[in-house]
Amino acid sequence: MQSNIIIVIILSIILPGSGHFFLGFRKRGFQIILLFLTLRFLKYVFGNNLFGSIFDLATIFIYVYFLIEAIRYNVAIERGAYIADIPIMNNFPIEATNKSIGILLIIAGTILLLNYVFSLPLFDHISYIYEQYIKKSILPLIMIIIGVSLLKYKK
Repeated sequence: MQSNIIIVIILSIILPGSGHFFLGFRKRGFQIILLFLTLRFLKYVFGNNLFGSIFDLATIFIYVYFLIEAIRYNVAIERGAYIADIPIMNNFPIEATNKSIGILLIIAGTILLLNYVFSLPLFDHISYIYEQYIKKSILPLIMIIIGVSLLKYKK
Protein backbone atom coordinates (compact mmCIF):
# COMPACT_ATOMS: atom_id res chain seq x y z
CA MET A 1 0.00 0.00 0.00
CA GLN A 2 1.32 3.45 -0.98
CA SER A 3 1.82 5.96 1.77
CA ASN A 4 -0.75 8.74 2.20
CA ILE A 5 1.78 10.99 3.94
CA ILE A 6 2.14 13.40 0.99
CA ILE A 7 -1.65 13.79 0.70
CA VAL A 8 -1.96 14.34 4.46
CA ILE A 9 0.79 16.97 4.41
CA ILE A 10 -0.68 18.84 1.42
CA LEU A 11 -4.19 18.81 2.88
CA SER A 12 -2.95 19.94 6.29
CA ILE A 13 -1.01 22.82 4.75
CA ILE A 14 -3.96 23.96 2.62
CA LEU A 15 -6.45 23.81 5.50
CA PRO A 16 -5.46 22.63 8.99
CA GLY A 17 -7.71 19.75 10.03
CA SER A 18 -8.33 18.48 6.51
CA GLY A 19 -5.45 16.00 6.89
CA HIS A 20 -7.13 14.63 10.01
CA PHE A 21 -10.41 14.48 8.14
CA PHE A 22 -8.73 12.57 5.30
CA LEU A 23 -7.37 10.04 7.81
CA GLY A 24 -10.89 9.46 9.19
CA PHE A 25 -10.77 11.69 12.25
CA ARG A 26 -13.97 13.58 11.42
CA LYS A 27 -14.68 15.06 14.85
CA ARG A 28 -11.15 16.23 15.49
CA GLY A 29 -10.61 17.45 11.94
CA PHE A 30 -13.88 19.38 11.94
CA GLN A 31 -13.00 21.15 15.18
CA ILE A 32 -9.50 22.00 13.92
CA ILE A 33 -10.98 23.50 10.75
CA LEU A 34 -13.44 25.55 12.84
CA LEU A 35 -10.66 26.70 15.15
CA PHE A 36 -8.49 27.75 12.21
CA LEU A 37 -11.32 29.63 10.46
CA THR A 38 -12.27 31.34 13.73
CA LEU A 39 -8.68 32.53 14.24
CA ARG A 40 -8.54 33.84 10.66
CA PHE A 41 -11.85 35.64 11.13
CA LEU A 42 -10.64 37.24 14.37
CA LYS A 43 -7.44 38.32 12.63
CA TYR A 44 -9.57 39.91 9.91
CA VAL A 45 -11.72 41.70 12.51
CA PHE A 46 -8.81 43.03 14.59
CA GLY A 47 -6.54 43.85 11.63
CA ASN A 48 -2.85 44.62 11.95
CA ASN A 49 -2.55 45.53 15.60
CA LEU A 50 -1.41 43.67 18.70
CA PHE A 51 -4.48 41.44 18.80
CA GLY A 52 -4.17 40.68 15.09
CA SER A 53 -0.55 39.65 15.68
CA ILE A 54 -1.62 37.37 18.52
CA PHE A 55 -4.13 35.67 16.19
CA ASP A 56 -1.39 35.33 13.56
CA LEU A 57 0.88 33.60 16.09
CA ALA A 58 -1.98 31.32 17.16
CA THR A 59 -2.62 30.46 13.50
CA ILE A 60 1.04 29.57 12.96
CA PHE A 61 0.91 27.38 16.07
CA ILE A 62 -2.24 25.66 14.75
CA TYR A 63 -0.57 25.02 11.40
CA VAL A 64 2.61 23.54 12.87
CA TYR A 65 1.07 21.58 15.75
CA PHE A 66 -1.72 19.94 13.78
CA LEU A 67 0.49 19.31 10.74
CA ILE A 68 2.88 17.36 12.96
CA GLU A 69 -0.04 15.61 14.64
CA ALA A 70 -1.54 14.57 11.28
CA ILE A 71 1.83 13.18 10.18
CA ARG A 72 2.17 11.25 13.46
CA TYR A 73 -1.36 9.87 13.10
CA ASN A 74 -0.64 8.78 9.53
CA VAL A 75 2.56 6.97 10.56
CA ALA A 76 0.78 5.26 13.47
CA ILE A 77 -2.08 4.13 11.23
CA GLU A 78 0.36 2.75 8.65
CA ARG A 79 2.00 0.73 11.44
CA GLY A 80 -1.38 -0.73 12.34
CA ALA A 81 -2.12 1.25 15.48
CA TYR A 82 -5.65 2.22 16.38
CA ILE A 83 -6.20 5.88 17.21
CA ALA A 84 -9.60 7.01 18.48
CA ASP A 85 -11.25 10.08 16.99
CA ILE A 86 -11.06 12.21 20.12
CA PRO A 87 -12.36 15.74 19.58
CA ILE A 88 -10.46 18.76 20.84
CA MET A 89 -13.50 19.86 22.87
CA ASN A 90 -16.01 17.40 24.26
CA ASN A 91 -19.69 18.38 24.23
CA PHE A 92 -19.14 20.51 21.15
CA PRO A 93 -22.54 21.85 20.00
CA ILE A 94 -22.02 21.17 16.28
CA GLU A 95 -21.71 17.56 15.09
CA ALA A 96 -19.21 16.78 12.32
CA THR A 97 -21.70 15.61 9.70
CA ASN A 98 -21.47 16.02 5.94
CA LYS A 99 -24.17 18.67 6.16
CA SER A 100 -22.45 20.79 8.81
CA ILE A 101 -19.05 20.50 7.12
CA GLY A 102 -20.58 21.29 3.73
CA ILE A 103 -22.32 24.37 5.09
CA LEU A 104 -19.13 25.50 6.84
CA LEU A 105 -17.08 25.16 3.65
CA ILE A 106 -19.72 26.94 1.54
CA ILE A 107 -19.90 29.85 4.01
CA ALA A 108 -16.11 30.14 4.34
CA GLY A 109 -15.56 29.89 0.60
CA THR A 110 -18.29 32.44 -0.13
CA ILE A 111 -16.90 34.91 2.41
CA LEU A 112 -13.40 34.56 0.99
CA LEU A 113 -14.63 34.83 -2.59
CA LEU A 114 -16.72 37.94 -1.88
CA ASN A 115 -13.81 39.47 -0.02
CA TYR A 116 -11.56 38.99 -3.04
CA VAL A 117 -14.19 40.16 -5.53
CA PHE A 118 -15.05 43.39 -3.72
CA SER A 119 -11.41 44.26 -3.09
CA LEU A 120 -10.64 43.88 -6.81
CA PRO A 121 -8.92 47.00 -8.22
CA LEU A 122 -10.62 48.16 -11.41
CA PHE A 123 -7.84 49.87 -13.35
CA ASP A 124 -4.74 47.72 -12.88
CA HIS A 125 -2.94 45.40 -15.28
CA ILE A 126 -4.30 41.99 -16.27
CA SER A 127 -1.45 40.20 -14.48
CA TYR A 128 -2.34 41.98 -11.25
CA ILE A 129 -5.98 40.98 -11.70
CA TYR A 130 -4.88 37.38 -12.23
CA GLU A 131 -2.72 37.45 -9.10
CA GLN A 132 -5.27 39.18 -6.90
CA TYR A 133 -8.54 37.82 -8.24
CA ILE A 134 -8.35 34.58 -10.18
CA LYS A 135 -5.49 32.96 -8.27
CA LYS A 136 -6.97 33.81 -4.87
CA SER A 137 -10.44 32.64 -5.90
CA ILE A 138 -9.39 29.05 -6.59
CA LEU A 139 -9.26 27.88 -2.94
CA PRO A 140 -12.62 29.43 -1.98
CA LEU A 141 -14.25 27.91 -5.07
CA ILE A 142 -12.80 24.50 -4.21
CA MET A 143 -14.16 24.86 -0.66
CA ILE A 144 -17.62 25.72 -2.03
CA ILE A 145 -17.55 22.77 -4.47
CA ILE A 146 -16.48 20.33 -1.74
CA GLY A 147 -19.16 21.75 0.58
CA VAL A 148 -21.89 21.29 -2.04
CA SER A 149 -20.71 17.75 -2.81
CA LEU A 150 -20.75 16.88 0.92
CA LEU A 151 -24.30 18.17 1.18
CA LYS A 152 -25.32 15.94 -1.74
CA TYR A 153 -23.54 12.85 -0.33
CA LYS A 154 -25.74 10.96 2.10
CA LYS A 155 -24.05 8.79 4.70
